[in-house]
Amino acid sequence: MGVVSWLVALPLREAARKPHKPGSSVFAAYASLMRMRVIYYSVMCAYLSALPFSLSMSFYPLLLKDYGYSAETSGILIALRAVGSIAAGLVAARFVKTGPASLAPIIAGIAVALSVGLLPAINHPLSISLLMLVVGLGSGIMTLYFQITMSEVTGPAERGSALALGGLGWGMSHLTTPLVMGFFADRIGLVAGFYALGAFAFAWAIFLATLRPWAFAHTRHSKSAG
Repeated sequence: MGVVSWLVALPLREAARKPHKPGSSVFAAYASLMRMRVIYYSVMCAYLSALPFSLSMSFYPLLLKDYGYSAETSGILIALRAVGSIAAGLVAARFVKTGPASLAPIIAGIAVALSVGLLPAINHPLSISLLMLVVGLGSGIMTLYFQITMSEVTGPAERGSALALGGLGWGMSHLTTPLVMGFFADRIGLVAGFYALGAFAFAWAIFLATLRPWAFAHTRHSKSAG
């Protein structure tokens, strides 16, 4: 989905340019964005935010079936992830801050990682329900964060292209998460695969924490902080 939106945005972005410059490439619209460190940071946030969505369409149902839950119960439990995402959009959005001092993506990323990794640890409907709500809340906050950040650091003419790059991060997560989980499940088992994926997501969140000063070094946030 992210890759498709990125590709579709290319001709639209070029068509909006008046007048057209001879010899310009369709990728020229992204040239200035690719020089911004914060764009890479935001794409990485988008990648982690999409990870639970990929699991909802693939390995969450397999795990719940393996634990003996009916299709109806599994549907209810998985739907709670969406409830958490809705809560992030309606309630948590006003508390999400951007810039190098914001801990929002770090806390949300760690919440996603722990919820994914701990889900198989306790086979009880209440614990699974709570973790589904938390993972939905965390991924929803990260989605809001990268969208707000990209909107703040780009001008109106670049904003659509920037958000398309965020969609690329989403698409790459949807592509790689099922592949990685399938690899883990076949070799170490489904439950251990969730532990391994949770550890990977936790490492990703910690890496984001160390990357913050570098990502925002040349943005208006750093100037205002100074």
